[in-house]
Amino acid sequence: MGLSCDPFGLDRRPIHVLGRLRSADHGGRHGRAAIGRVSSQPKTPDFAIWSATRCWSMPPPGKLSAITENERSFYMSTDDPIRLERDGGIAKLTLTRPGAANALNMPMAQALMRAAIELDEDDSVRAVLLTGEGKMFCAGGDLGAMKEAGDGTAAYLKELTLNLHGAISRFARMRAPIVTAVNGTAAGAGFSMMCATELAIASETAKFTMAYTGAGLSPDGSSTYFLPRIIGQRRTLELMLTNRVLNSAEALDWGLVNQVVPADELMSTAEKRVEHLASGPTGSYGVVKRLLLNSAYDSLESQMEHEARGIAASSRTADGREGIAAFLAKRRPEFTGN
Repeated sequence: MGLSCDPFGLDRRPIHVLGRLRSADHGGRHGRAAIGRVSSQPKTPDFAIWSATRCWSMPPPGKLSAITENERSFYMSTDDPIRLERDGGIAKLTLTRPGAANALNMPMAQALMRAAIELDEDDSVRAVLLTGEGKMFCAGGDLGAMKEAGDGTAAYLKELTLNLHGAISRFARMRAPIVTAVNGTAAGAGFSMMCATELAIASETAKFTMAYTGAGLSPDGSSTYFLPRIIGQRRTLELMLTNRVLNSAEALDWGLVNQVVPADELMSTAEKRVEHLASGPTGSYGVVKRLLLNSAYDSLESQMEHEARGIAASSRTADGREGIAAFLAKRRPEFTGN
């Protein structure tokens, strides 16, 4: 039995720390098996889940480029800590440790890193939906796993953040925008991950708390970078020093999320937003993301030079030419992401 991953009163149920992967007979020495049958989510039948068993290490060099499109389900089986689904240009990334409040442990951090690399490398991905399975979005780091690391906790956290931060960095710099559907409490690293995405839609039942200092720890997951830029320094300090819990209405008022909807409308609302983004000029979205990341430290003149080069480069793309032509012809543009 591990420690509760939610020591702040949001969910008092104890959790079990996940054990090791299943034995190698599911995928040979490297844990890679043939692609399994296609299944569908009950609430999202258009999303096909391609299952493949694999170990926690990356596939060998060149393997990802050699496998088929259907196999690009990223070596993730249905009992992995995340699930990555594809429907055309839309990717859906779900945290799948509902019994542990979707707490972040090493396998989840490693899986997020692999998924981020795969999505970043795939130009056919035009928008991503991030959410959690069950009643909570993500309760933060798995404190039970940290305790089990014993005297190696510091080293464990360095490796954990190496993977988490690598994933967030690639999510932030890839072309496709990410929409987070916050289905429940977002605490600690869950809160941080939400802040690093472009748009956030929350359920009315969602709660938000930094939580780190309540466990005697300090923030990670990019929150000290993104959060003050979203809500300002004073409010960021309040959340990080006091671990104040915000409800969904407060999160909307503070600008942490873009929209709040009833729980039973969350996924349909988020999916519509993602579908809209997936039909847009993906290259232009990538330029927007890059410009805003640069604006934190560039001078005015440098930023305007980046803007000039960005709009010039966008005009040379197929979507740029289509957008100009459609505007002049007073018709709706048909963007392809190219």
